[in-house]
Amino acid sequence: MSKAFKGMLTLLMAVVVLGFGAFTYLDLYGGKSDTSVQTDSGVTLQFWYTDSSMTSYYNNAASYFNKRNAGITIVPTLVDSAEYLDDIYEASVEGVSYPDLYVISDDSLGKAYLAGLTVPVTGEDLDTLWEEFSTVSISAVSYENKVLGYPLYFNTSTLVYNETYLRQIASGETASSEEDDDVDLSTADSEDESGASMENTADTEEDTDGESTADGDEGAESASEESISQDAVSEDNSVSVEDLVPVTVGELLDLANNYEAPDGVESLFKWDVNDVFYNYYFIGGQIVVDGSTASDVDINTEGAINCLNIFQELTEFFYVDPDEVDADSILEEFLEGKVLFTIMDINHALQLEEAAAEGTMEYEYGYSVIPHPSDVWMGAALSVTQVVVVNGYSEYADAAAAFAAFLTGEYGREVENLYTSTGHVSANKTVEKTTELEEVFSKEYERSTCLPKNPAAGNFWMLLENTFSSVWEGESIETQLLALEDQVKAQYAAE
Repeated sequence: MSKAFKGMLTLLMAVVVLGFGAFTYLDLYGGKSDTSVQTDSGVTLQFWYTDSSMTSYYNNAASYFNKRNAGITIVPTLVDSAEYLDDIYEASVEGVSYPDLYVISDDSLGKAYLAGLTVPVTGEDLDTLWEEFSTVSISAVSYENKVLGYPLYFNTSTLVYNETYLRQIASGETASSEEDDDVDLSTADSEDESGASMENTADTEEDTDGESTADGDEGAESASEESISQDAVSEDNSVSVEDLVPVTVGELLDLANNYEAPDGVESLFKWDVNDVFYNYYFIGGQIVVDGSTASDVDINTEGAINCLNIFQELTEFFYVDPDEVDADSILEEFLEGKVLFTIMDINHALQLEEAAAEGTMEYEYGYSVIPHPSDVWMGAALSVTQVVVVNGYSEYADAAAAFAAFLTGEYGREVENLYTSTGHVSANKTVEKTTELEEVFSKEYERSTCLPKNPAAGNFWMLLENTFSSVWEGESIETQLLALEDQVKAQYAAE
């Protein structure tokens, strides 16, 4: 299991139950609202979660909600458990100290639904969700044609680039010519394990272009109208930084072939090739996994084959040794100015932001959505959404739903900024995104796809990670995709 994916999905946290802290908004926002829930007698609702970075935020939100909703007390509880959802089920069945609502990742919704641990979102709350959240968010919280929760925040991955270096390239300081003997961007990486150099990149591109067809059977170098080429360079030998940020993999390779690497750059493009979280965008838009039966599964598609061909061909341009990289090591190389483009999730982007704030990141940088595999085959990054769910066993489902709607909507929009307080990016479109990180990751999220929620496909991501690894090492793409599809369909059939 890869580090970034484990770090994102793990439910292991320290065992503590924290009391309510001071709340700075009560005096300003103590009044009742139209969404206040009144009851004849006081009720206490237990709210479980596993992410310790959210403790203060949840405590503040609960204090605010309790103050203006007479008779209701929300009690947030940080839970440490390797079997978090199983513990919720056991406590609910026993009727002892169970949560009335809780937070889980979207890939666990199927299991929660089948265990009776969800209450579908209906009525005005459902209408509000469609107004305030993207279709990706709604898809993330839906299962068996039911909306089962309230999206809160998400994690996904996006492109990060060294803007200082791109500005040098754009100004013409590193523009290459046929007479230059320096290594260009496409050969900045080290030799592969066989000792073969990367100096054949231009020939590889010509061969791939010759195989492209209008129906989408094309290689990584498929040209687009916006492709970077020597013809795009102005008379003063410069282009804009925006022009140099690739929209497709083909544009990335055009950049590699037409410009020299600035001093210090060892890799034009480097990412954690071990981790499905960063690789997924290559086929995320070309496969169908989630559904009710095996017939819903469609993995060995034309699009997936073509996109994995592009993925595999990248080894000829930017070989990355899987045994020598992970997301943490690549972040360090990026901080040192050794990598021009990389892919990061929000957690690593926050570490980059922290390094910049502390002055240990000496370069300017920027974010952009990940380049599509080509101008025909679209990519879709993997995303994981944290969801607030009302427990089907709760005696106070209406009150619990009111807090869930408030927490994922009004509170983050009008009271306390989620990103500023926690570093998490809100899934709610109406919550203002004030930083480049929030804006770009939100754009990536809106075109992303999520893990399957059907429990029958519970180990799909692990199987897919093995598939990517085999393809990266040169194995047959068609063979690997067919084997993956057969494995997933067999799991569905066995359920």
